[in-house]
Amino acid sequence: VYNDTVILTACDTFTWDAINYTTTGLYTNLYNTIDNCDSLVTLDLTIINGFSLTIPVVACNSFIWDGVTYDSTGTYNNVYQGVNGCDSVVTLDLTINNGSTSTVQVNTCDLFVWDGVTYDSTGLYTNVYQGINGCDSVVTIDLTINTAAATIDTLGGDLVASVGVTYLWNTGATNSTITPDTNGVYSVAVTDINGCVATASFNVTYITSTGIINNSISKISLYPNPVNEILNISSTDNIKSLEIKDLLGRVIYFDSKINSTNTTVSTSSFSNNIYAVSCLINDKLIVKKIVISH
Repeated sequence: VYNDTVILTACDTFTWDAINYTTTGLYTNLYNTIDNCDSLVTLDLTIINGFSLTIPVVACNSFIWDGVTYDSTGTYNNVYQGVNGCDSVVTLDLTINNGSTSTVQVNTCDLFVWDGVTYDSTGLYTNVYQGINGCDSVVTIDLTINTAAATIDTLGGDLVASVGVTYLWNTGATNSTITPDTNGVYSVAVTDINGCVATASFNVTYITSTGIINNSISKISLYPNPVNEILNISSTDNIKSLEIKDLLGRVIYFDSKINSTNTTVSTSSFSNNIYAVSCLINDKLIVKKIVISH
């Protein structure tokens, strides 16, 4: 009888004569030799088990493991060789939570306050918030700042506000043009096409103590009256500007650069009617009535 012992070390399992051995021990097989003698072989087997480990990980947007970037929830395996020469399998049980990114359009007047910060210029501004899943959410404000402006000009004694959508004067008037009847400060709030409001003021000083006068004491003469084709206007002082309105208050004629004591106006295109002629003389507004009769 032939006796032999084989000493082996294996990782996790060893197969001998189609039998799998997974534990350390002595195992014997009997063989018949070519001379019909029994041969006894003993396997002195040492089984070394590899290491298996599952690691749960929760990450935002992506996770890098051994130089590989993972951006989807799932299980991923890596195999390592241990110091005993056997493989160790590490499983990554990965949960990916995604943050959010959003852009909000904001159109406002003058300035915008966001999270306690005041912005007064058009531009893109970003804030980062932590979501309930612990991941960052990025919010971008696409900000447009509109700035309104208002002015008041004089037109033949009238006050004319700059172009807008709506108007509100301190007199309660809601038109773009008003005719002041006393000296003092007149102000207007103008709302533009963006819904922004601006204010302007004008100090009127050219009204006489009796108001806008229309009497024979004035320093101006209009002739002939009624008028056919040509209206003559003369004054003892320079006439700065001249405005003619119809009975509906519409401006029919305007000249802001006369600066003379005499001027003429062609009335051939005027309809037969009564008109108000406003002259600005020595910073005082004088109004006369004329009749057009062709």
